[in-house]
Amino acid sequence: MINIKKILSNVPEDKAFITHRGARLLNIEDLREEIKFMSEPEFREYVNENKNDFANWIEYVIGDKELADRLRETQDKERTFNLINSRIIFLKIKLENQEENELNYVEREIERLKQTVKDEKKEVNEKIETEEKEEVEKNEEEERLIREIERQIRDLEKNIETEENDNYKEKKEIEEEELLRRLKELNREGTEEPRGEIPRAVKGPTEKPEPKLNEPPKQPTPLKKPEEDEKLRSRMKKLEVAVWTLIGFVVGMIVGKII
Repeated sequence: MINIKKILSNVPEDKAFITHRGARLLNIEDLREEIKFMSEPEFREYVNENKNDFANWIEYVIGDKELADRLRETQDKERTFNLINSRIIFLKIKLENQEENELNYVEREIERLKQTVKDEKKEVNEKIETEEKEEVEKNEEEERLIREIERQIRDLEKNIETEENDNYKEKKEIEEEELLRRLKELNREGTEEPRGEIPRAVKGPTEKPEPKLNEPPKQPTPLKKPEEDEKLRSRMKKLEVAVWTLIGFVVGMIVGKII
C-alpha cells in the first residue's frame, strides 16, 4: 500500500532533483511544472532510449513505483507531463477521501466514546443510588434495633420496679403481722394469773401486774426469702447485660462508619 502523503510531500534537501540549469525539485509537483515549461531538447537530456531520470527519481526517492513504471513506457514529453499530472490529481483526491474517511472514523469513535462514558456514568449513578438506598435501609434497621433494645430495657426496668414494689408490700405485710402477733403476746403476758396457791401471809396482797403496754414492742426481724433475692439479682444481671449489649452495638456502628 502506497503512502500518499509521502509521495506528495517534499523530499530531503540532499535528495532533491537538480536540473542542468540548476533548478532544485523537492516534490512531484515541482517536477510536473518543470516538465511543462521544459523544451523538447532539454527534455531529451533526461528521457531517451538509454535512460529515464524522472522515472528513477520518482521510484527511488519519491517512492511511487507505479508511476515510475508508466513513465518508462514513454519518451514523449507531453505524455510524461499528462501521466504525472493525472497521478497528482488522483493521489490528492484519494488523500482527501482517505482523510474524510479518517475524519468520519474519528467522529464515529468520538461518538462511541461519548456513549461509552454516558453508559458508564449511568451505571455509576445507579450503583451509587443502590448503595445509598442500602445504606438508608441499613441505618433504618439499626435504628429499629436500637429502639427495640431500648424498649426491652424499659420493660425490664419496669418489671423489676414492679417486682420490687410487690416484694416491699409483701415484706411490709409480714412485718405488720409479726408486730400484731407480738402485741397480742405482750397483752396475754400482762393479764395472765399466777398458777398454784400461795399463803397470803407469805404471798402478801394479791396484785395483778399491770401489762407493759407503754414499752415499745420489739421490731420483728424481717424475713428473708433467698429465692426472691436470687430472682431480683438475676433480673438485675439481665438488665446489666442488655445495657452493655446496647452500648457495644452503638460503639460498633460508630466504628463501622468511621472505617
